[in-house]
Amino acid sequence: MFDANSVPTSYSSSTKNTVDAARLDTLTARHIDTGLVLQATLGTSCAVEYLNGNGVPHQTIVRVLSQPDQHRPIANPM
Repeated sequence: MFDANSVPTSYSSSTKNTVDAARLDTLTARHIDTGLVLQATLGTSCAVEYLNGNGVPHQTIVRVLSQPDQHRPIANPM
């Protein structure tokens, strides 16, 4: 069971924000990797639908799906 009193209180709000941002970046990166696999296998419209549905910003979707020469290697799609 989760006990809120057991959470360390030494975290500053900036540390918490950094951790939250890192988690969000990791999740977004995984969504993008999955979107790229979907684009390669099922087409761009499927990838756009998936990425939109998972909260990836429109500007990022356009950049990632339209510039394949600038992709990072896919880490490990879900």
